[in-house]
Amino acid sequence: RMPDPINWFMNVAIMQKGELEVRAPLAEAGDYVLLKALRDAVVAVVRQQYERYHGVHEGAEPLRSRIKNYWDELKAVAGNDFKFEDTDVPWSAVFVSWCLMQGGVKHTDFGFSPQHSQFIKAAIGRAQSQPQKKYVGLKIDDHAPIPGDVIHWNRMKNTVITYEAAKTNGDYDSHSAIVVAIGED
Repeated sequence: RMPDPINWFMNVAIMQKGELEVRAPLAEAGDYVLLKALRDAVVAVVRQQYERYHGVHEGAEPLRSRIKNYWDELKAVAGNDFKFEDTDVPWSAVFVSWCLMQGGVKHTDFGFSPQHSQFIKAAIGRAQSQPQKKYVGLKIDDHAPIPGDVIHWNRMKNTVITYEAAKTNGDYDSHSAIVVAIGED
């Protein structure tokens, strides 16, 4: 037996003896359904950028121009914090933000930033106040990362920034990456 396809706009009742009754539709003119697979889309964006630019030095073309485009496209959406200076200015947080944006994540759901610690602080805040939101900051010990997640760590040599410290501190050297696959190192 073939399963019935989903028809979002039909109103079909299954009666007591299994027969189907087609009823007047509940949908009105202009109604629509929007389906999103954000995780898969984000991972696809990251993989595409990796395949295109892996092995190209960040100061060399065409990657240098692409990095400038990441900054410019985010500036149009998220504001003036995104000012491209040169590729010697850390740009990995810009890349993470851009990939999420291209994958369909909204600035209001993530808080795109040229600084990793800023969007992580915001994500932890959402976990506390709006846990139903997309991209909330969870402790990595409590949540096994899956493709599409953003993982984060600090880069400070003599200071450890814990999850608790990151809740209130949005200004420290750090790095993030988007998980594209789960495996073993």
